[in-house]
Amino acid sequence: MSRRGFTIIEAAIGLLVLALITGAMASTFLVGYTVISKEANQVSADGALGSSSLGLLRDLSSATSITYTGPLTPGSGSLGVTAGAAPGTTVTYTIDAQGNLVRSGFVAARGLQSLALATAGCQLTVTLTPKAIAVAQTLRVTQRIGATGCY
Repeated sequence: MSRRGFTIIEAAIGLLVLALITGAMASTFLVGYTVISKEANQVSADGALGSSSLGLLRDLSSATSITYTGPLTPGSGSLGVTAGAAPGTTVTYTIDAQGNLVRSGFVAARGLQSLALATAGCQLTVTLTPKAIAVAQTLRVTQRIGATGCY
């Protein structure tokens, strides 16, 4: 009487091989997910920095006066920029609780953690830190030609 089938040793070896293949595939997917996640964060940060710096630089370089209580972080601090002859046009920047840079009631950029402003003579240094990554971008703004005095 001959019995056909697998012995327990053969079944255990088969399960071991299957576990090794599954482990290798899982680690490959984990590495891929990590790389894609980091790239998505970088793209998000680049978008936040690009869209926030464009309008902000334009406003700051044409400013006749600046009111700053900062640094701007979600829910605290503000930046007021006035341009033109008195009384001028004033826009106010804040960062809301969701990390949106709000320019006079409208979302100018998404995904910012903080905005800091420093002055040295007639030059401003703006430091933007996105939420997605911890690397900040520093912008230098020089007051427009023909302006009288410094900010």
